[in-house]
Amino acid sequence: MFRATLVLPFLSVSLAQKPAEQLNTQCLLFNGLGCEAISGEQECLNSRDGRFFEFLDGRRIRGEPCVWCGGGNCPGIEAKCATYETVVGNPQHPQLPEKFEVANCWDYRSIEDTINKVPGYSAYAASAAPFVAVNSGESQACRGMTESDKGKEGMIYGSQQWSYVIWTATSLDHCKALCGKECVAVEFNADNKYCEAWLDLVETSQTVSGYQCYAKKMDCLTPVVEGCGAMTTKTDCLHSKDGRENLAFSQTGLGVYQSPCVWCEDGQCHNRSPARCQPLSLLIRGYGRAYDTFLSRKDFEIATCETAYKTYPDTETSPPEASPWSVPAITPAGGSAASTEAANAAADAAHDVVLESANSANKAAAAAAT
Repeated sequence: MFRATLVLPFLSVSLAQKPAEQLNTQCLLFNGLGCEAISGEQECLNSRDGRFFEFLDGRRIRGEPCVWCGGGNCPGIEAKCATYETVVGNPQHPQLPEKFEVANCWDYRSIEDTINKVPGYSAYAASAAPFVAVNSGESQACRGMTESDKGKEGMIYGSQQWSYVIWTATSLDHCKALCGKECVAVEFNADNKYCEAWLDLVETSQTVSGYQCYAKKMDCLTPVVEGCGAMTTKTDCLHSKDGRENLAFSQTGLGVYQSPCVWCEDGQCHNRSPARCQPLSLLIRGYGRAYDTFLSRKDFEIATCETAYKTYPDTETSPPEASPWSVPAITPAGGSAASTEAANAAADAAHDVVLESANSANKAAAAAAT
């Protein structure tokens, strides 16, 4: 196998200076967590990035070959492995590592050859989550809300987003095992060892030969007529789905009915509500309409029939949800420190009023239920 080992500045024209699209990558293993999640040299030099966004800080991410930074951290990040454009030609970190290697397929090996090169890649623990076939499951490609919804979302944070991450998997069961707590469905193609782990709801599928589509079982979830935001503990949140059948968010155009609830591990899910429990459809599709920042993007869990039978520590609680649109953020432009402080105090006071109203509504609902 040919690998480009670069020792600069002795090489002025090298593999490192080629545009990424000219590098052969068809044999590389997709990693849905990204190149930075890889800690071993062998896996790094046989992988490409499979994350759900095209760009990060102006550098292409999705589909890029990984780069091994000689055993030390890559420029600007605490990781030994990074995507090609993060390392090469990055104006934010123009100094290249003294020695680095780029994953490539210049020896024309197959994807099966690459799988066999990475120790332990075919080993996996079977998923404990129950899956159900979407339509027949067989000869079906996963789709979002309609058959034409192939998972291409809008522009978020300046980058094209997708509804799924990409992995290389050896089988459908391997693909299911790669569908973690933030995943709701999988699409698998055996010929290409191609696995999509969907982060957004898969509501239908399209007939496509060679593909399989399976979704995590969710029919056991309990509908909550007050909405996911009313759930204040992790246990209640991950047992539930949104039951606001007639709710139409006129401000956003988003629907949440039957959407599984999501528990945000890092605290409040987004910047317009204090709640740690929110409907999945709002979090995935609501950027710029229902919220401005998904605060717990890096660590959240989706309710499924796997979580619905578990009990979580009672200490993991959430404040009751206020309306995401009732108290707009107050950010004075060009105001003094005093005016900013006053504005923030006013916002806090307004927020307290909304929270107290939500508390009263929750208590009234509980009293009525008993």
